[in-house]
Amino acid sequence: MADDVQAITGPVNGVTPLAAARLCNFRTGEHAPRDTHIEWINNTLKNAVAGSPNPWVDIYAYASRRGTKTGYDNQALSERRRGAIHEAIVTAIPRTGLIKQDKAFGASRSGGGANDNDGYWRAVEVYAYGELPKKREPDPVPPPPPPKPRPNPTPMPRPDWWVNSFSVGGLSLVIEVGGGFADGTIGFENLTSGETITDHIRIGGFSVGESVGVDKLKKVVDILAKSSIAKKAIDWVVNSLSAGRESWPSWAVGPVWPMPGHSNLTGNDFLGTCFSVFVNAAAGPGNGGFYLMFMGKQESFAAFVAWVIAALSMPAIGPAMMASSIMGNAHAITIFPAASIGLGASIGITASAWAGRIF
Repeated sequence: MADDVQAITGPVNGVTPLAAARLCNFRTGEHAPRDTHIEWINNTLKNAVAGSPNPWVDIYAYASRRGTKTGYDNQALSERRRGAIHEAIVTAIPRTGLIKQDKAFGASRSGGGANDNDGYWRAVEVYAYGELPKKREPDPVPPPPPPKPRPNPTPMPRPDWWVNSFSVGGLSLVIEVGGGFADGTIGFENLTSGETITDHIRIGGFSVGESVGVDKLKKVVDILAKSSIAKKAIDWVVNSLSAGRESWPSWAVGPVWPMPGHSNLTGNDFLGTCFSVFVNAAAGPGNGGFYLMFMGKQESFAAFVAWVIAALSMPAIGPAMMASSIMGNAHAITIFPAASIGLGASIGITASAWAGRIF
């Protein structure tokens, strides 16, 4: 019976290996190396290549002829044995490069009778060289796997109404936490009919500041988690920006979409209570950012003031309840970039949630 490890001596193709052996007696039908195989790899092979800066290894795997005539796939068995020894060598010697002679031959080179199962044929041969033999090429580096495609958000139809102007001035004071207000005008244009509207807007509320990082936008838009159309609007803008603004009308600032149940928007759908979440990058009086605004909650000014007083009296939940009420009863939503000049005391990134009215 063959020994588990049989040393191979002498030159191979004119080159003397640093170490070489035939690892025999793999268990019938199995591919896991024996303990004696692993011991030879971890000691004899590893020590032999330790002084070589670029060791190279050849692996040849075999199977006995047993089962070939009855349809057993000895070729696949030898492939598995080759792979197991390959893995054991790379684990023991991570810097080892495996060259193209990394093959499995099944029972094609095995001797004996049709059902021979000698342990000599249930084997893998390993040859280690201190340098790449002549006329041999290293395995090509496999290409990295292609990136997984990002799922495309549900497309939103091109809207008729767009915000075509936003001009406000006001006061903000943000030192980590603060607030402010703004007063000015907001303009709308229907790209289908050509109708234009300019309304007055007055908003105010709370802000938090961060010294760096526009990724802090997530902190602000968490409140929008229950609004599917807000998520779609954000996705729409992100994808539009990533693709460039070629498809955006040059005179428009940002699109306006109807909220569920409020199709065929008119100018009256923008009037009333509004709620805006926005992130600004500011340096003194100059600032710019993105606004996500819910518009058109139909209620009187007195009702709005009552909401504000109630929200301030319950600081833990009042503002969130007020924001949810405006979002749930809004007629339209818009998202747009804007730049403005005002009296400010903030430098860096500020995230704000402000409520107000368009009238």
